[in-house]
Formats: sequence, structure tokens, C-alpha cells
Amino acid sequence: MAFARGEHLEISVRGGGHSFSGASVCPDGLVVDLGDMKGVEVDPDAGTVRCGGGATLAELDTATQPYGLAVPAGTVSNTGVAGLTLGGGVVWLTRRHGLTVDNLLAADVVLADGSLVRASEDEHPDLFWAFRGGGGNFGVVTTFTFRAHEVGPWVHVGLFFWDIGTGPDALRVIGDLVPRLPRDTGALMGVGLTAPPEPLVPEEHQGKLGHALIVAGFGTDEEHAEAEAPPSPTGSPRSSSCAPPCRTPASSACWTPRRRPASSRTTRG
Repeated sequence: MAFARGEHLEISVRGGGHSFSGASVCPDGLVVDLGDMKGVEVDPDAGTVRCGGGATLAELDTATQPYGLAVPAGTVSNTGVAGLTLGGGVVWLTRRHGLTVDNLLAADVVLADGSLVRASEDEHPDLFWAFRGGGGNFGVVTTFTFRAHEVGPWVHVGLFFWDIGTGPDALRVIGDLVPRLPRDTGALMGVGLTAPPEPLVPEEHQGKLGHALIVAGFGTDEEHAEAEAPPSPTGSPRSSSCAPPCRTPASSACWTPRRRPASSRTTRG
């Protein structure tokens, strides 16, 4: 920071490097790369997690899942914790526990003058307020401390897929369903995407272009079964669903479908 200030250089900060806009890298400036600061420390008794500014969501989840805990975080494993948090963080658990930044308890910050401070509700509260929605350029956050929540041991997932030609009807169904989902669910919509060649996607849909809705449930089997039963564009319940019934623990490291009688589907958080 002192070198950049002395050379009158613009500064950008690279956490996970997932920025679509390229904000992690500035032209003709100095990039502060936190990529090696990936340490994650979990305090299961206190329900808190402390992680470095270069950690990704995969590394955060890997550390918390053995304790049955999760920090509300995003939907893509290689997303950086830093950028997601300081940008707000709309996540699977938002309906239940708020945005990622709502669960931020403290941040260790290097300021423009090179000094290191800790920002929280009790220490430098104005700086802590700024990090939670005030914009950017307040400093370099090197460590985040989060509140963690109990999740699992089962997480239910319902996957629905519509062919690209049924787009208007599919979007109307999705627009009607999502606002009515219970608090213990999250949803992710994909428009104009290709169904992946994964075991949970039947072969007749794999590789096809269409629209998808993923409903993740954190409540009971019955609550999720009710939440994931929207009408299809043709009016018949669940006829658009392309995922077979399956269930895996929330701490599972992969998507492993297993047949079971219930209509809901479950995979890792």
C-alpha cells in the first residue's frame, strides 16, 4: 500500500478473481492479490468462522460442513468470499439468514496509510458500516469473521427444466412460484442454458437448450415436496422436472443421486 501510494498508482484487490466486470485487475496500477490467504478457522461452539481474503466458497464450505454449519454464501464454488461478501451476496440461504454481508461480524482491514485495523460493531463502527453497503475503496479486507448457521444434515433440491421453445410459459410459472416459496427455501433460475450431462439430468434433456429452476429446501421432506410442485406450462404438476428422486447428505462432496420414494430430491449444500 505504501509503495502504491508513493508511486501514485491505482490499486485493485483480487480475492477469488471471480469478478465478471474485471474489477480484480486495474490497468497501469497495482493488483493486491490475496490468493494465498485461504485459511479458514471454524469455532463450532461460538458458531463463527474466520477466513482469509483469498478463500473461495468451496474452501469455506469444506471447512464448515463437517460441523453441520454453513455461512450464507453464493451458488458457484470458485467464487471468492471477499468479492461476494462486500458486494452483498444473494445466496441459497438468503430467505432464512439474509445476505452474506448480513452475517459479517468483523473484518481485518489494511487502510490506505498501511495501518491494520479491525472493523466491527464495537471497533471502527463507521468503517464496518461502510463495508456493509457503502460502496468501495475503504481499504483491503484481509480477514473476514462470519456468523455460521446450522444446516442439514439433509438439503433438498428440486430441478425443473423446460425446452427453449416454452420460454414465455416457463418464465410465467417461475415468476408465480418463486414469490410463494416458504422461508426455508432458496431458488436459482437459469434462462437460455444448456442442460448438463450430469446423472441427475435424464438423457433426453442432456445437452438441450432451455430454462431451468432449482429449488433448494432446508426444511422438512414434506415442506420441500409441497414447495417443489409447481404446475408445468401445460398445467400438469411436475411434468417439467428432469431430475430423478435422489438424496445425499449435506456434507457430501459430490452430487450422488439415490432413488427413494419421496418426490423431493436432495444433494449437498
